[in-house]
Amino acid sequence: IDPDGMSATDILQLLYARRVGSTYKRMNEDVQKKFTARVKTPLVVQTVLTPQAVKEMKNARDMPTTMVHDCLDKWEIETLAEVCRSLRHFDAETAGRHSTYTNSYSSRQYLGKFDRKKYRS
Repeated sequence: IDPDGMSATDILQLLYARRVGSTYKRMNEDVQKKFTARVKTPLVVQTVLTPQAVKEMKNARDMPTTMVHDCLDKWEIETLAEVCRSLRHFDAETAGRHSTYTNSYSSRQYLGKFDRKKYRS
């Protein structure tokens, strides 16, 4: 690029055009930036972890990515969510035998008891 006789906008426009092969690719890059702006905290994390741990996780998630050792990326958050899902699953398994209906519709919290009615014969 020969900057003589070119304005700053012309130079930037030329560099922009060289970086992207097509408008389709550029629009995909813009959409990808919007999707990876901030990862949502999975709901299972809030039911298993303590409120302080959830707050610390959200703070680490919101840190700038330049602080590599302190920030959590989307893969680390998904790994934490999988661990929490496993904890909930094994907690439900150790709580005793129960039906799928009871598991799906009971108001049982993590490490709580199933609120079953007594069986009347």
